[in-house]
Amino acid sequence: QAISASAGPRSAPSGGGATGHGAAAEDAAECGGARGGCPVGPAGKRVSLESDASYFASYSRLAIHEEMLSDAVRTDGYRHAIESNGGLLQGKVVLDVGCGSGILSMFAARAGARLAIGVDASDIIEQARAVVAHNQLADRVQLHHSSLEALDLPAPLERVDFLVSEWMGYGLLYESMLPTLIHARDRFLAPGGAVLPSACSLLLVGSSHNRLAFFDDVYGFSFTPIAEPIRAEAAVEIVPDDTVLTDEATLRTFAMLTVTDADLDFTAPFALTAHTAGELRSLVLHFDTDFDLTAHGGTSSRFRTSPGSPPTHWKQTVLYLRRPLPLAAGARVEGTLSLSRNGNYERGYDIAATLRAGDGPVDTQIFSMS
Repeated sequence: QAISASAGPRSAPSGGGATGHGAAAEDAAECGGARGGCPVGPAGKRVSLESDASYFASYSRLAIHEEMLSDAVRTDGYRHAIESNGGLLQGKVVLDVGCGSGILSMFAARAGARLAIGVDASDIIEQARAVVAHNQLADRVQLHHSSLEALDLPAPLERVDFLVSEWMGYGLLYESMLPTLIHARDRFLAPGGAVLPSACSLLLVGSSHNRLAFFDDVYGFSFTPIAEPIRAEAAVEIVPDDTVLTDEATLRTFAMLTVTDADLDFTAPFALTAHTAGELRSLVLHFDTDFDLTAHGGTSSRFRTSPGSPPTHWKQTVLYLRRPLPLAAGARVEGTLSLSRNGNYERGYDIAATLRAGDGPVDTQIFSMS
């Protein structure tokens, strides 16, 4: 399938709202935003300017970009996906949403793109421009210091052939950057265009991992009153593969060409079967990232953030259970996991886990990822 961008005069701005381009652009400019703009929740509620400004400022720090660049699973996964599809990118236009250091835009240019346009409203853009110039790519990589909502493509472009974005956060959805990519897709992607990654899946496994056991005996004292408020927070950490007790369940797969904002708050049933006997002490979230351009005659690749996979800066997201569940090999755990954007901070998520092992009692816990 051909992937081509159309060129022509800019269309008139549409009205406001999450995907609007008039009043929304003014609101986005107010945000002073970094990787995207002001995310809008299911009730149309924007992140507060103060909390968003803090989030945006964090992406101005070079240490964060050093950590992401040095994450070989992440960065080489994108490099391979882009450069192995160089034949598709030849002479095309790529929009890099939340471009940060500009590495994905430079990969696209090196792979043969006619023009890679990066957008990021964090101050990191100044260093990124210097890197682009230093690598003699300024003629094919344009970096814009702007929120996505306020961006205008350079004339006479109206659409782009490819979108690329490293939008994933902890537990896949934390940071709520996916709505910005959806906005970019709906506004800028040409018919027949493609998005990298093409899809991301959120998965769940059961584990005996229990970092909070440390508080049971701290130099002879019980610190369990400290452990309880910690338990209410989703933890980001590496989960040892040898603690995984169950198979994995796919909670949701988000296809970038079709996902909508409404899909980002959901309840998913799950069923886990124990392959190893042990005490279930935590539920572990991880995600798969797919780059599949086979429909366009390109390649397909994937990277994972599961326990046992090469570690990434995303690690895993751990939900510690109040009460351990003893599992025999072959035992089945069923339940639901609900994820909804936090009403006070739309970049965060509230998680409700309901589970039951066999004929045992049903237990429900609430976790915060903020």
